[in-house]
Amino acid sequence: MKIGILYFSGTHVTALVAGAVQRRLEELGAEAELRDITPLRKRRDIDTDTYDALILGFPVYSDFAPSVINEWLMTLEGRGRPCALFCTYGGRTSGYFHYHTWQILKERGFSVLMSAEFLGRHTFNLAGWNVLPGRPNEEDLKVAADLADRAVGLFASESPELLSLQKPLGYKE
Repeated sequence: MKIGILYFSGTHVTALVAGAVQRRLEELGAEAELRDITPLRKRRDIDTDTYDALILGFPVYSDFAPSVINEWLMTLEGRGRPCALFCTYGGRTSGYFHYHTWQILKERGFSVLMSAEFLGRHTFNLAGWNVLPGRPNEEDLKVAADLADRAVGLFASESPELLSLQKPLGYKE
């Protein structure tokens, strides 16, 4: 099975988690391709149909995946392909990321099987803040390896249990 790990990472936090996921997938014998889709040209050049399954990782900006990512996701065709999500965030919460991103992917024909989140140093730390310094840490990266284990199991299953997310309180379409 060829798994594409596609990530957007403005501050390298999401890239750290994506790298840990890739390393574990390779240890498990999966063909895992890590793709940084942060630059627009990288999103334009990618053919998601070359993958049997996807693991998508994005930071949370103001409760959602970056708007450029949400717009890009709307251009994809899932055709029932399985995928897993993860987000990184350094603020108070992951907001509506899971539900909103799942909703987009579901509408585009993907089968979203799981979603996870990881703490990371806040973007504003680059300007002198000190919020969650040192995150993600080694323990977080071990959890990222667990994400890879679970994803492989779900991707290989003939009838995986589908993720079911409820609309968060206060969320408006």
